Parts: sequence; structure tokens; C-alpha cells
Amino acid sequence: MRGCAFAIALCLLAVCGCSTITFERKVENSIFFSLADPKLQVHVNPQLTYIGETAIARHHQNVHGARNLMVNSSSYLFVRIDQDNFIRSGVIIRVDKVKKSSWQPDLFADIKNKLVTDYEQIGHERFEHFIAVRSDIFTVDEMAFILTESGKGSGPVTDGERLSSMGCKIPKCFLYESFGIRAGAGRDTKFSISYFEDLASIDEGLSCREWIKADVHDADQRAAVRRFIESRKKNVSIIMPDK
Repeated sequence: MRGCAFAIALCLLAVCGCSTITFERKVENSIFFSLADPKLQVHVNPQLTYIGETAIARHHQNVHGARNLMVNSSSYLFVRIDQDNFIRSGVIIRVDKVKKSSWQPDLFADIKNKLVTDYEQIGHERFEHFIAVRSDIFTVDEMAFILTESGKGSGPVTDGERLSSMGCKIPKCFLYESFGIRAGAGRDTKFSISYFEDLASIDEGLSCREWIKADVHDADQRAAVRRFIESRKKNVSIIMPDK
């Protein structure tokens, strides 16, 4: 745990110096601020440590049938690491801005293994919303930020976990909840706030395989989802200012 905590401290030092460069979005004292597109705040439990931001420009992307577009993507990552060095829960805030095009409704159409899919009214905005069982919760760029080259080449580890650049391990399966909205001029910005938690911490008695194959009794599933939502509410909240 010491090596992991020390590495996180170094990450914090690295990101604090540049956290105010982007005026529209920043993280301060466990609060994510977006001053436009959309204007909101995300309050994260301080027990989830902010480890930094990834940013990349992707060229030649396909967006809702339009080809060869450029998408600027940023991710803001918060994690909670337990005494065994496992990343047990966290928050991912993603901002994807497409040039010369727009995002269409059904932002989460490609997500599999959904347990819940609906809309959530938060303040004056209506967010697309889902809860799902997922294994690979990080994008390629986010994983590159977390994993080291040495970790990738260190050989197999038990229970499907992966070693991270901070000496931490990533569990095999998560419950994952996300809220998404289109914003910006011409709906060119896709914005999502996601909370994840190690499935084993929600229900030790059921395996990832059972959840993905829908072999879980309805009553057990509802109880697990209820516990997960209660946990999410304690760890992250979205604040929408009045118009």
C-alpha cells in the first residue's frame, strides 16, 4: 500500500501544477468543475483519490455514420485503493468533443450487459443513464495512463487482476453506472460521469461470469443494484446550477 500511495502522491504533484491550465474544466478539493458545455459540478468523496487527467486528439474517427472526424477526448480519474492494493471503486468523468459534427441520442448504445437503462432528471437537464456489469471499464488511453510497460510484461497474475503503474491491482469485474448528456454548440460534446465498484465488494457470492451470463436470480440482482446505488450516492453527486 505504501508504494501505491507514494505513487499517487507523485501523480497529485504532477497534475496540480497543470490543473488550472484548462479554464473550462478543473478538479479542486475533490470537486470537478465544468464551467461550460455543460455547466455543472461533480462532488466526489475525498476517500476517492484524484489521480489525474488524460487527454488525446483522435483522428479519422467515425461518429454516427460520419467518417474521418477528429475527436478531442479528456478523462478525469478518481480511485479508492484498499489495504490489499486493489482499485475497489472510482469515478471516471469523460469529455469527448467532435469537430464538424455532432453526437446523437443513445450515447450508450454500444454498452453490453445492462441491468438498468433509462433517463435521470438532474436539475434542469435530462441525462441518459445505465447500470451494467463490465470487465474492461477503462478506455485504451486510460489504461495506458494506469498501466506501466513493466506491468504489462511481468507475466500472469491471479484472479484476472492487472498490475497498475502505482503498484495497484485492477479487479476483473465491476458494477458500473453512468450518466451522459450532449452539450455544446450543435451537440458537439459528449459528457459522461461514471461510478464503478468492484463486483465482489457488492456481492461476494456471485461470480462475474454468472452476472454476464444473466444467471443471477432477479431478487439477488435487485438487491445488489440497490446496494450499489446507495454506495454511489455516498460517493458522488452531480450539481446542476440554475439556468
